[in-house]
Amino acid sequence: MDVFYFLAAFLLVNRLKKALKFSVLYPKWRSLIAVATWSVIVLYILTFSLDDPFQHLVGAAILFGLIFYVNREQDFQSQKAYLIANIPLVVMG
Repeated sequence: MDVFYFLAAFLLVNRLKKALKFSVLYPKWRSLIAVATWSVIVLYILTFSLDDPFQHLVGAAILFGLIFYVNREQDFQSQKAYLIANIPLVVMG
């Protein structure tokens, strides 16, 4: 079940990348989006050694941090609906 937090974070980062792909903001965010994508993947792999409750906690914390950061950035205000859609998953975590 812990895969859903990481999957949601991964899909959110990819959605942000797709939204910025052809805008003038893409060069500004390209490297940070790449780091976020790989960070989610690596952190998911690293949590295999943790117990199940800790996996949920780490996954929910990563998703919450991503939502919190993106929500504060003015460049992503058009993507607010995608952020709000992930909040119930964080609350369940």
